[in-house]
Formats: sequence, structure tokens, C-alpha cells
Amino acid sequence: MFVRTIIFSLVCIGSLVSCSCGTTYVRVPAVCPQDPLCLDTRPGSHEAPARERDFVRRHVASTVEVRGSRYLPNKGPAVTKGVGAFVGSKGYVLTAYHLVDGAEQVSVVLRTMSPDGRVTEVREVPAIPLVLSREADMALLALPMSERPPPSLPVRTGPVIKGDPVWFIGARTALRHGGVAETGILDGPNRDHADASIPSPREDAGAPVLNVCGEIVGVSIGPYGKNGALRFMPIDAVLASLSMSVADLR
Repeated sequence: MFVRTIIFSLVCIGSLVSCSCGTTYVRVPAVCPQDPLCLDTRPGSHEAPARERDFVRRHVASTVEVRGSRYLPNKGPAVTKGVGAFVGSKGYVLTAYHLVDGAEQVSVVLRTMSPDGRVTEVREVPAIPLVLSREADMALLALPMSERPPPSLPVRTGPVIKGDPVWFIGARTALRHGGVAETGILDGPNRDHADASIPSPREDAGAPVLNVCGEIVGVSIGPYGKNGALRFMPIDAVLASLSMSVADLR
């Protein structure tokens, strides 16, 4: 058994070394970028479009539209919309705090992808703010006990490194891709942000930032700068701001 384990480990290491995929994700343990469940980042690869469609199909149900409803004096009803992602085994939703700040009612819209590739809304369900951090602009929501949430996205802890390729599925469920342009940005008290070269409309705030294999490495807090590029908080900082660890998600 010991010998078999050594042989298996050598095969895995050999697979990682032999990947000529042009990706830096050798940091992901025992995962080769040629894995069919991961995105194909090889230049000119004919498999890339199909991989992207499958990627969105697998992960779109694990993301939701977050709605914070409130009544504004002299203006009437108002709704703030963004994105959230299911994390952990209890069906928590990780999102941006400003989407639910001051909301009288918070809800999430479950969605799925039909066989023809169209993303459709399944239903809107109430959500309960569970842990909030105004300073970090992060929030953790819970669904009613009667709800059976879709599969959660896996979380990949560890540092976000400049140059890392990242993706996210926003409000319109289009898969966007770019590279981490800057890390370690301090913006306000107790904040540790990173920037990525991805256009980020305001309605994409709260969207999960993913690595090549669909693991959450950060959470979008919305656009920054005149070009509206993505600014996000790395997942380690997100959990710390909510006084949580990965073990709390299990």
C-alpha cells in the first residue's frame, strides 16, 4: 500500500509538470489544468469554448441574485441588486454588505441553466442576514431551514498573487476573465483588496471571484476607477472580516 501511494504521488506530480497549459495554477494541489472540469487556458485550444459553457452550466446554480428591498421617503420602494454565492454545507450565501445595508427585506433569486443554454430564474426566496461586516463590506446570509440549497462552490484559501488568472459569473451570468493586476491594496479600515483587469458593473457586486477550477478565491465589492475594473477581497480576508474560518463552513 505504501509503495502504491508513492507511485500514485509520482504520477500526479508528473502530470502537473507535463501540463503545457500556460497557466500558473500549479499552486492548486493535485489538480492539472488539463482536468476536464477546469477551464482550458491553452492559447488557441479548440476545447476552450466547450469548457467555458460547461463551467457556467455547473456553477450558475451555485450563484444567486441578491436583492435588498427598502422604502425611501419621498421616493418610494427601492431595490438594490447584486450577486452572491453558496458556500459551505449549510447553504450560506456570501455577498457584499452594501446590498443588504438598511434593507427591510432581503431575498435571493435561485437560477439554473436550461439545456438550450439559457439561464432562467427558478424562484425568489427570503434570506436572513447572519453575519455582517460594514467595514469590510461583506455579508453572510442564511436561507430558511425549509429550503434545500443547490451545491456550494468550493473555497480555495491562500494568498492571491499578482498575475493569477481569475474568472467570475456576474449578474448577467456571462463568464468574465482577467488577471490579478494588484494585491495588498488597503482601502479603508481593516480592508485588504485586490484589483483585476475585468470590467465590473455595479450589479456584479458580491459575485464570487473564481480560479481556473471554479474555487472561490475572493468576493467582488464592485467597480473601481474610471474604467470600472473589478475590485475584490481575497477569501482569507473575507472570512477574517466575518470572524469565520473554513471550518465554520463545513
